[in-house]
Amino acid sequence: MKPVRRTGNKFANKACPVSGRPPDTASMTNPTKFKFLTVFAIVLIILSCVLFCLIFALPFLPIPLSQKGIWGTVLFIGGETFWWLGIAIVGKQMITKYKKYLNPRNWYSDTKDSTNESDNSNQ
Repeated sequence: MKPVRRTGNKFANKACPVSGRPPDTASMTNPTKFKFLTVFAIVLIILSCVLFCLIFALPFLPIPLSQKGIWGTVLFIGGETFWWLGIAIVGKQMITKYKKYLNPRNWYSDTKDSTNESDNSNQ
């Protein structure tokens, strides 16, 4: 009997184990579905920020201290869960894109104005 030689991923040429679709359709090729997932992920990230901000409002609420501790834990775990779910859906490319917008070094650098000024000076 010949030994079976296994190379690479065992699901490389098979259907997706979760959805059962073939490999070419198992990826996200539908642009509207991709846009929906991107918007959904951004909503999850914003919701996580709201939950984290609500933690700071807890000391001012007229509820017992034990409930404040429970609500603080629930808000923290919910915020972390929504944050990581949103990050997992959005992916690395979108995160690096928005990191560029949040970098203070890029706020006032406008390369279009500098090229327009040089074009106007040559005329």
